[in-house]
Amino acid sequence: MKKFFFLSLIAVSLLSSAYADKIRVNNNTGVSADFTSLSVAIDSASAGDTIYLEPSAVSYGNITLTKQLYIFGNGFHLTSNPNTQANPSPSMVEGFTVNNGAAGTLLTGIQFNTYLSINTNNITIKRNKIVNQGLYLGNNASNILILQNYLNATYGGSPSLNVPTGCSNILVHNNIIIRGSGYDAIYNTGTSGLQVSHNVIVGDVAVIQSTFTNNIMKSGTLTGSSNFYNRNVCNATQFPDDGNNLVNVNMQTVFDTTLTSVEAQYTLAAGSPAIGYGVGGADCGIFGGPDPYNFSGIPSIPAIFYFSAPSSGSESTGLPVHIKIKSHK
Repeated sequence: MKKFFFLSLIAVSLLSSAYADKIRVNNNTGVSADFTSLSVAIDSASAGDTIYLEPSAVSYGNITLTKQLYIFGNGFHLTSNPNTQANPSPSMVEGFTVNNGAAGTLLTGIQFNTYLSINTNNITIKRNKIVNQGLYLGNNASNILILQNYLNATYGGSPSLNVPTGCSNILVHNNIIIRGSGYDAIYNTGTSGLQVSHNVIVGDVAVIQSTFTNNIMKSGTLTGSSNFYNRNVCNATQFPDDGNNLVNVNMQTVFDTTLTSVEAQYTLAAGSPAIGYGVGGADCGIFGGPDPYNFSGIPSIPAIFYFSAPSSGSESTGLPVHIKIKSHK
């Protein structure tokens, strides 16, 4: 398990030298890009290509993917956090389905407005916003990395994360997973063990045969059997009160209540009981561990967060341009 996770992270970090063609997709009027349509760009791309899905106020629609691609978006919640992107619009799609043939795909920095459905193996879902019907896996999906995402389903009874029977090697690390009161933030009642670590969970959890370490459960209920719980923090008694978890913790002491933005509100407060409580002395929650949460889902590539240029120049002065670039791990 640990070896697979480590090698997968290495693979993501080496994408800059591994991918083939680089394809720009932008549906804004007056912008010159390779494609205005994401679906047409995908049809034209070869397996292993990289698509840069550029920001827009208009969604790129419903997508079905059947080939391995690396798709980078602009991020989300960009006006809530400083030094994110010069263009604060997200890279939005509606329903997005990943089917057979797309194994090895990376999806990062994308806002999924309707759902994300994974029906094949070896997929990395990193630093995305997934709302409405949430993220759900197909039966028997395996080797799925769910890392540093913001999940908040709101439609009907849809869980924010739904894992059916037969799935294996599903890693759920450093995510914000939210669902309204009385609904499941995480739902897994089949024979699909999850590895759930360093998440903040708001809402109910129904799981079996899963491992929970270093999580913070802010509210909700937890039901299931044959689970393993170690070094988690919760507001009631969702995790066992056996000396290996912190129970009945006042969440006002856990999080920095002076921060109110949609993501920053889960920053640990000074003196938080979650600081250093995790396995090996790690912090519990989304900012602990080797791959902490990244505000606004900025992908692991450099980003221009400030751009300024006059509308015209001259032969004597040229065209002075001022940009600020920030790298993101």
